[in-house]
Amino acid sequence: CRNWALNGGRCKEHGGTGKRCSRRGCDKHDQGGGFCLAHGGGFTCTFPDCTKKQIRFGRCCGGYCKAHGGGKKCTVPGCNEWAIGGGVCPQHELFGAAAVVSCSAAPVVRSSASTQAYRYARPELIDSTSAGESGKRFALLKGRTSALDGCTGSSERFPRNLMSGTRCPDDATAATAAAGATCDDAAVVREEWLAHLDVLLQLSQDLHDGAGYWTRHVHAHLTAMLDKCTLSVSSTSTTSSACTASPAFLTISTSVPSLIESPMDGTLTVWMARRPADAWKARRSGRQERLSMAVVFWIAWGRKWTMKLFLPLLASSLAGCAWVYRSHQQRLQHEDFLRGLAQPQRYRGLPVVVVVDVGSSSIRASCFALVSGAQWVLIDGSLQQQHVTSIDVHGEANCAQISAAVERVLDHTMDFLRATDLTQKLVGVGFSTFAMNVLGVDAKGKVATPVYTYAGRRKTTAVWAKELQERLVARGELEDAHNRTGTVIHPAYAPATFLRLHEEDPAMLERVTKWQSISGYLIGKWTTAAEQEGQWDSRLLELVGMDSNKMPPVADSSVPFSGLNSTFAKRWPELKSVPFFLGVSDGAAANIGSKCIDASRIAVTIGTSAALRVVLSADAMKNAKVPKGLWCYRIGEDQVLLGGALSDGGSVYKFFRESLRLSDDDLTSELEKLAPTKHGLTVLPFLSGERAPGWLENATCTITGINKWTTPIEFLRAGMESIALRIGVLFSLLAFSADLDATVVVSGTALTSSPVWRQMIADCLGKKLILEASATETTSRGLAVLIGTYLSLHTLQDSGSFPSGTTHLEYSHPDAAAHAAYLETRHEQESLYRKMYSDI
Repeated sequence: CRNWALNGGRCKEHGGTGKRCSRRGCDKHDQGGGFCLAHGGGFTCTFPDCTKKQIRFGRCCGGYCKAHGGGKKCTVPGCNEWAIGGGVCPQHELFGAAAVVSCSAAPVVRSSASTQAYRYARPELIDSTSAGESGKRFALLKGRTSALDGCTGSSERFPRNLMSGTRCPDDATAATAAAGATCDDAAVVREEWLAHLDVLLQLSQDLHDGAGYWTRHVHAHLTAMLDKCTLSVSSTSTTSSACTASPAFLTISTSVPSLIESPMDGTLTVWMARRPADAWKARRSGRQERLSMAVVFWIAWGRKWTMKLFLPLLASSLAGCAWVYRSHQQRLQHEDFLRGLAQPQRYRGLPVVVVVDVGSSSIRASCFALVSGAQWVLIDGSLQQQHVTSIDVHGEANCAQISAAVERVLDHTMDFLRATDLTQKLVGVGFSTFAMNVLGVDAKGKVATPVYTYAGRRKTTAVWAKELQERLVARGELEDAHNRTGTVIHPAYAPATFLRLHEEDPAMLERVTKWQSISGYLIGKWTTAAEQEGQWDSRLLELVGMDSNKMPPVADSSVPFSGLNSTFAKRWPELKSVPFFLGVSDGAAANIGSKCIDASRIAVTIGTSAALRVVLSADAMKNAKVPKGLWCYRIGEDQVLLGGALSDGGSVYKFFRESLRLSDDDLTSELEKLAPTKHGLTVLPFLSGERAPGWLENATCTITGINKWTTPIEFLRAGMESIALRIGVLFSLLAFSADLDATVVVSGTALTSSPVWRQMIADCLGKKLILEASATETTSRGLAVLIGTYLSLHTLQDSGSFPSGTTHLEYSHPDAAAHAAYLETRHEQESLYRKMYSDI
């Protein structure tokens, strides 16, 4: 792309951060500051009552327009040039860094305590006469009281220059410096070095974000190594068409190349010139190990160079080189990342799929290669992620935000595949999304509603869910509806939301001409393919007042869609004929990724929440009833997923640990010392309400059995056990549908990091647990397996084995005595549940 970017590295057409104004509802383009001109993005001067325009985004020359002192004129006496910032014009500015180091204009000292009295600093009076007469020498020390004649005020930093000074501690040294000789006092040199670098630590943030990190690194090394350095300054009279006077050519050498971590190989060349139009440039002579810099500075020239002059020059050169080096380093890192990776090369010639995981807190895209059989392997370096808080306080999501994030991560993924030459065998793109998501579009295909999700928290949705449940009970269809659809009547599912909209916002329903899922909307936006026809539950649609003609045509996730439209074919030409597959739920993908592909394996996952699931054949559930309190939905032509979820899992552990302020030190060993259930506590762990099996959204956490001897660690263990016991309840409902000798496979951050918790679950279920410790990105891996199945590259059954030699498995075996104790405690937990919620 040859378009210019306003900000953020990408042009407007490709999603740069300067693309649109951040003001909600505004379609104008900003100029890099987040808001367009109409909404204050670098528009109006910040001076009170001033309506003039600024010329920089956000601020103009320190916050004021030219009429009010924001870079109005150079403050060097006798100069009438306009300043571009900080009060000093380019001719009298040292790269916008420390100060004007020398000026041919006669210095004039103003007797004023005003902060504007000394906008230019005098680190050295190069004129030996004036310096000798004053007998003073000035340093750029941040925060020191100004020692300029007649000034009693404190120095103050301005955006691009520093007003400060301090008296020379030694008049003799000042006389030597004024005569043009090099100061050999190591202590003074060290102090001045560190003083100038302290200034840089502040100024570099104004110059460039990258300079701050780099100058801090230099500062740390200088503090430790300055005494070991040898610095020399040579002045060479040369001519240049860019200069009206002879510039100085400085070569700065150090005996410690690692002082600046080798970007300049121990040698820094600084080219001094007068014209600001020349600017500074980076000349590459190698990669990260070796880099030479040529930097052009804006300075005034003097008749003699001294060490006192050299120090601010070197400090400024470090700021400039930090800027150049940082940009250079970022470019090299990007090239290394894209082209220097050796690992992806081994996947050339193998089938590759792109999988997109749309989650509630992030959007992820990654690439998997089929190395053998049904073994899909994550390609090193391919994972792209953007953190997006897509679900708001109402449990609704912004479709535009999700769409933009998905397209950005796909951009980065395609960049990776192009750079690693892996696009030739790209065979498919698939989606996994959070389970319930639906949005409405108008007649023009524009999004007309938020994305309604499983996390819906509008109070009236729960009211209408209760109303819908009563209507079904009155018609004697509640159980039948559960078996037909596989879902309960609850705010987490679409029927309750549809009924709320029908009753409370019919105007919105009128605007909607079609309802779609997130993946269906994205594929429809990108491609020209038509969706496949299917069937919706007509009786339930009638009850919630929905028009079946507005529902999205149902398509199996195995049906491919291909043929990018012209806009996205230009953006992703490699995907023009690659099939796209509709999204599957993240839970189903996680099950497949955990190798739980049939009734012989039950998957247990604990992250922030928790779930228990099993894949069954569609024929097995065709004439069977869905166990009360569980859900069941189709994940393929021949498979369904049966299971239940808990609103809380790892969140319970986090709540007890943080509330009781338990340290992580030896926490595992302390938990292991406690015998199962001996604490005497009974916990209903409903911090976020209850989903399966009772589906009481207003349920709260309840603890009984507390006495004055109960310890914080016992509270934590009881909380962890309560989650294991609720999983045991789900297991008892699901176990009859799975094989009698089914193996339990566990996953999720909470269980991966806690052997104690895995043992609790093994004891509660009375089953051996298996953890695939080497597994990563199991949800994305499961989606890759499904895409491979859809493309007939292998069968789903082929993906169920754990490859020997490449998989690290950990086992947790149940203890018979602990299992008996947990069965008794589970009865106590269920008894407390009935007492608390029997009337609901």
